[in-house]
Amino acid sequence: MTELKIEPYNIQGARLGNENPLPMFRNPEPDKPAGMNLVFEDSLPAEKRKLAGWNTGWRALPYRMQDRYTRKKEPLTFKSAVLENDILRAVFLPELGGRLFSLVHKPLKRELLARNQVFQPANLAIRNAWFSGGIEWNTSQYGHAFHTCSPVFAAEIRGSQGEPGLRIYEFERCKGHFWQIDFFLPENFPFLLASVRVLNPFSRPSSMYWWTNMAVPEEEGTRILAPAQQAIYTIPTMGMGTLPELPILPGQDASYSLNFPFSNEYFLQCENADMVWEAALDRNGIGLVEASTRPLDYRKMFCWGNGVGGRRWQEYLSGSGSRYIEIQAGLAPTQLHGLEMPPNGEYKWLEAFGCMELDPRLAHHADWQSAWQSADRELKKRLPPARLNELFALYGTVTDRPPEKLLHLGSGWGALELRRRKTEAGVADLPGV
Repeated sequence: MTELKIEPYNIQGARLGNENPLPMFRNPEPDKPAGMNLVFEDSLPAEKRKLAGWNTGWRALPYRMQDRYTRKKEPLTFKSAVLENDILRAVFLPELGGRLFSLVHKPLKRELLARNQVFQPANLAIRNAWFSGGIEWNTSQYGHAFHTCSPVFAAEIRGSQGEPGLRIYEFERCKGHFWQIDFFLPENFPFLLASVRVLNPFSRPSSMYWWTNMAVPEEEGTRILAPAQQAIYTIPTMGMGTLPELPILPGQDASYSLNFPFSNEYFLQCENADMVWEAALDRNGIGLVEASTRPLDYRKMFCWGNGVGGRRWQEYLSGSGSRYIEIQAGLAPTQLHGLEMPPNGEYKWLEAFGCMELDPRLAHHADWQSAWQSADRELKKRLPPARLNELFALYGTVTDRPPEKLLHLGSGWGALELRRRKTEAGVADLPGV
């Protein structure tokens, strides 16, 4: 049986404080990511250079900065929305961008995410304040999202079989996009489903961005697997290499994050796979797996590395002894690539999050292709691509339905935008908004 309930979530943390009243003006170079010069290596094909840097220049207005937090910890209580069936228990924090803060596999009594034991904002998001842990939903502009430390709407909805579901949604004021995610846990189903829609309500094109950011535990033997042969690296220059050895880590297997002596990232090019997914498996072959329908075709690995600085950052963000890495899912070849949203257009897809248990001899096979293909076969036994597409179509019918019960308030800017649209002649209604 599936349940949705509201519970308090208690944690030690630093208060955000008020927003900074002063404006922060945008980067005058709209196609230049902050602090970076995009230099392409010969290894990067011409088709992978298209839209690199486009509209990735830093900007925050009309939002204001969230930079008034401290390092002083005290007991805090947030509102949480808990969606649960017999296999998974998912905890969301609508006061903090709808972050999926915990995903527990109940039969294994295992937390699948890096569940932060403290709430410590740090200067890592577009608006400054960002915190680590769980799954974050980043949209609109390059970087950790405008809403990541702000309230969003949360509402109860009904799935295709009448089961309770959770919708989080907001109006993004910088680009003017409406976005929503409908979460479902069908009875006795081993995957949390996230049906995502981002809508451009204007009769002009817009730039678009989406990366689902999943923090997972890092320990000796943690390996990242995905159905890709090649990956793009972006530091210090942008190039492409063949997995598992990349030029940024010569002579070593880059699928093991602890092989990196420094913080780094690479983007797995999965667009040719018949099913796109990514997994982070421990030495025993167990861990989080995420899969999606198209067009969410690309995956990423970020690690802090073994250096003193990376370890210190993790201790500051998560507490002593905590280690995590990020696996991510996105719409463009890298986070430094722009993406166009067509006029009156939308992007829609379905993501599934669950637990993978794979024979460790297969998960840690010395041959990269053998390892990821073993994981690919195991995933498809439990979630065949055709079934994932069926679920996408099935739960897509809920997208335009109004919510049944409001659970938490976000901002009022979306309502104001809808009222403004009514004053314009010839402007079409937005289904489901």
